[in-house]
This record gives sequence, structure tokens and C-alpha cells, in this order.
Amino acid sequence: MRRFLTFWWLCARRAFWGNTAFANDWQWVFGIPIFSGFTVWANARFGADVMSTGSPIADGFLGALGAFAVTWTVAFVVRLANAPVTLYYAEKDRADKLDGLRQVANDASRPPSFDIGFEYRAFDIDGPHYGLTRHALLRIWIENLENRPIEGCRVVIENFGPVSPIRKGAMLFRDIRGEDEKSTQFHLAATEKMFFRFVEVESISFGRDDGYNLKIRCDEEGTGTFSFIDRPVLESKKQYFATIVVHGKNANSRRLDLTIDAMSETELKVTRSDSTPATERETV
Repeated sequence: MRRFLTFWWLCARRAFWGNTAFANDWQWVFGIPIFSGFTVWANARFGADVMSTGSPIADGFLGALGAFAVTWTVAFVVRLANAPVTLYYAEKDRADKLDGLRQVANDASRPPSFDIGFEYRAFDIDGPHYGLTRHALLRIWIENLENRPIEGCRVVIENFGPVSPIRKGAMLFRDIRGEDEKSTQFHLAATEKMFFRFVEVESISFGRDDGYNLKIRCDEEGTGTFSFIDRPVLESKKQYFATIVVHGKNANSRRLDLTIDAMSETELKVTRSDSTPATERETV
């Protein structure tokens, strides 16, 4: 019973304030007709010819006061009836917001589902090269840190700059020996590790040095026999910054920030950026 009374007292307090403006604006709709009808009823009920104090000023004041009081009461009753609904949704919104914050906190406190890093493999420019040359100079590796498979994974180039030859959101292909990957989506078994092509040294040579290019391998490149022509090229003697992120279904994402210095058309210097924790930095 105490909770019942406390609840309705709270509702009454919420409904009490804010009715004056409504009573001033709408007494001609509610107050005057209701108060006038009550006056007619009272005259008939008690056999009076007219209900008056004998003073026009007092009659006008009491009539306006009565109309105001009736309109104010109508507004109060309506707001009182709506107060439980207002309180319910206010508490529901608060609970939903707290639940959302709790979920964010839980996700932030959870360990990452992936480990992510890079592998640099130097290119032997003095080696024998004939025809189409492709060498995976820089690869990204992903490892599943959980003891369960992770489905629907993808490795995304979230940012690349300052001048980017690709659009944000381009995705990397797996590095599969002897064949080209067709899909950027993959599944990781428990503790499995995969490699992804990122920057390649590429050229076409027929017994002489025709020059080399640093090209990004991603899903924005063309398809077909001469697709290598459409691949985005990195300019030598320039510095780039890249953010690579791995996503997975029901898994915590992981980011890798890299500083990439294109030293020449066949050589890179790759460093984890300062935003990466010091314990995870590595340079090649």
C-alpha cells in the first residue's frame, strides 16, 4: 500500500506543474462551458433565479476564476492519467541506455578475438625475372585468438593516405600459393593464422629491365587477363599511413596502424605507428 501511495503521489506531483498556461489558453473551450453549465444546474437545483453576489466586478472575477479552475483541473486529470505512461517509458529508456553502456563496457573489457601483424619479404632485384613478375613484398597476417571458429571474417583497409590510390573500405585477398583468391570473406578455425597480400612488386620483363611498380592488392583492382594494369600504384620516395582492421561475426575487431615508406620501386620500410601499443611495435 505504501508503494501504491508513493507512486501516485509522484504521479500527482508530476501532473501538478505546467497546467496554468493550458488553463489560460483553453478555458473558453473547457472552463466557460462547464462552469456555465454548472451555474445553470445549480440555479435549477436550488430554485434560484440567478446566481450572483450583487457586484458585477465580483461576479466577473468569480466566473473567470471558476472557468480557470475547471480548465486547470481538466489538464491536471489528463496529465495525471498519462503520468504512469511517462514514468514507465522514462525508466525504460534509462534502463535501455544503461544496458547499452554496459554492453559497450563488456565489449571494451573483452580481449580481442584476433591478433594482427605484418610480414615484410625483401625482393631480390638481381634474381632472374622473365615475363610477369609478382612478389608479395608486404603481407598482413591474421590469427584467431579464440578457441572457436570465427565466421564471416574480412580484412579491410580502413584508411590509407595522405594521398590514397584506393577508396576507404577496400578489402584484402588471402595469399594462396599457386592460385588467386576470388572472395574477400573467409572463415578462421580456432587458433588458425592466415596471410593476405597487401603490397606487391610487379613488372613485365622480357629479358631486360622494364622497371618495377609497387602495387596494392585489394578488391578494387580490375579482373581479367590484363587486370594488373588497373591495380593502384604507390609512388616511390613517399610516405603513406594505413589502418588495417579485421572484422568477424560475433568477434571483437582488431586494428593495425602502419607507416609505409616507399624507399624505391622495390623496397619498403614498414613500421607500426605510434597509436599502436609499444609492446606490439615492430620495424623491418
